[in-house]
Amino acid sequence: MIFRLPEVFALSYSFGVMAFRLVPYFTNDNQHIMAVLGLD
Repeated sequence: MIFRLPEVFALSYSFGVMAFRLVPYFTNDNQHIMAVLGLD
C-alpha cells in the first residue's frame, strides 16, 4: 500500500503519542493499561 506523507506523519504521530502515554502504565501495573484501553 502506498501512503501519502501526511497520512504517514499522522499515523506515526498518533502511535508515538499513544506509546508515550502508555509507557508509565507499563512500568506500573496491568490494571492501568486495561483502564486506558477501555478493557476494564
